[in-house]
Amino acid sequence: MTLLDNILPEYQINAVYAVDIQASIKNVYRAVLDSPFVMDSLVFRILTGLRELPPKLSGKGEEIIQKEPMSLTEFFEKTNFVFLGKKENEEIVFGLIGQFWNIININLQPISDLDEFNEFDEPEYGKAVMNFYLEPLEDRVKLYTETRVYFSDDKYLSRFKVYWFFIRSFSGLTRRMFLKRIKANAEKLEVNEV
Repeated sequence: MTLLDNILPEYQINAVYAVDIQASIKNVYRAVLDSPFVMDSLVFRILTGLRELPPKLSGKGEEIIQKEPMSLTEFFEKTNFVFLGKKENEEIVFGLIGQFWNIININLQPISDLDEFNEFDEPEYGKAVMNFYLEPLEDRVKLYTETRVYFSDDKYLSRFKVYWFFIRSFSGLTRRMFLKRIKANAEKLEVNEV
């Protein structure tokens, strides 16, 4: 059982992506922590800009994700995502709470840790978690990332499903881009150790 299974065992929406990496589990884990997110990618900037356009036009703009390159550690410090748990060289989980379906104001809720994440239960908000999970294989590591979303109220879940229909492929694209970057960085670390 993964940490993700313990943190958010019930969910209505999920997406899983994976990549095989020719590197030690230690170097893959290090690359997960140190690789810059895809903020410096033109594709990411366009996608995030489109997502943030309705709030900006309405005057209720809030920057969802900063666009400069940053490591996972910096990501937690500079965004509304909250670190929820980790197992060294195995898994990292982070999440956030908000009205993800609301294109004008996502209304992210301030939480600081796993206890606050678990205790939060207002029905008009969803909980979203994402992990990186490392599976050691004979000659490589398979790195997974999974996103899960849970709503306690079917009305808000239905609204989110409409939103998810439009953004799922773009969300998946950014996840695959980040996995590709982690793979390159982990394999570079491996070569440098030889």
